[in-house]
Amino acid sequence: MARQRPQYIRHASPYRPAPPKSLTSGMYHIDHERLLFFSQVYQGLRRAPQRSPLVSRTRASNGVARSNVLSHGRFLKSKRGLPLLREESPAQDENSPFDIPRDPFRSDNDPSRQAEESDDEDFSFDWDEETTLVAMLQDEDPADSEREELIKLATQIKNPMNAQGLALKQHLVQTLVPATRHVKEVHTILEEKIDITYGTGIIAIDEVCKKFEGIVMKDEDQLKTLSAEVRNDIKGLFTKLKLAYDRRDRVWSEFQKAMEEKSIQTINHLNELPSELDQTVARIEQKSKDLDKDSGVTAKSKEKMLKGLLDKL
Repeated sequence: MARQRPQYIRHASPYRPAPPKSLTSGMYHIDHERLLFFSQVYQGLRRAPQRSPLVSRTRASNGVARSNVLSHGRFLKSKRGLPLLREESPAQDENSPFDIPRDPFRSDNDPSRQAEESDDEDFSFDWDEETTLVAMLQDEDPADSEREELIKLATQIKNPMNAQGLALKQHLVQTLVPATRHVKEVHTILEEKIDITYGTGIIAIDEVCKKFEGIVMKDEDQLKTLSAEVRNDIKGLFTKLKLAYDRRDRVWSEFQKAMEEKSIQTINHLNELPSELDQTVARIEQKSKDLDKDSGVTAKSKEKMLKGLLDKL
């Protein structure tokens, strides 16, 4: 059967869901952790059943359960024969945000779990005398006082939260209304002050510029193609020119070699020419002597003879 956990155990539970960190939005700062805590407290108060304060159990400052103090109270002796009082939790409180979830890795024989169950279940209450009821009514319940403080705090933050909401709404109004007006004015200007003829002319100029750009790009492509072809032709011409230079150098070297040979031959002939002239002169003189001796030779025959000698030279 399900057990109803005391309210102060719920508040101190380590399994309480961690609220988000505080956020800062513009000039407004909201502590979401405190707001979530108060909202959970308020929901817990709404869902918690109205239990009798006579059966609520709190812990004493020295760690002893209050049920034992009541059983061995200041006014009555212990009555062990009375049955134990237990309170069953309603079905709608099973999913309370303050409940501690069951740990699947802890067994039912765990000493810590048994100690918790014994603290919740092993208490008794005596109903046989009127003084017990009076003592219970006079005692203060720390859970009730804590609950009242939380309710007061929740009531106190109601007005600041409402004021904060109004301030945020006012800020949104001050931000969105000028923007909406500006957008409306811009739409009005676009509808009334736009020159259609001017826009048509700009569109026509844009189309012409695009066509001219296409023509220029086409010419540029052709120029690139022709430039590549001219570069290839120039490379071929430079190759041919280099071959022509090589041939010219080879012909020039051959010409120089031939000129040197011919000049050597000419120099040799010139060096031999005086001796040949001396020999020729000697032969002519010898012939003239022979002619002088020959008396029967006429002057014409001498002239022919001289011409023949000169032709030989």
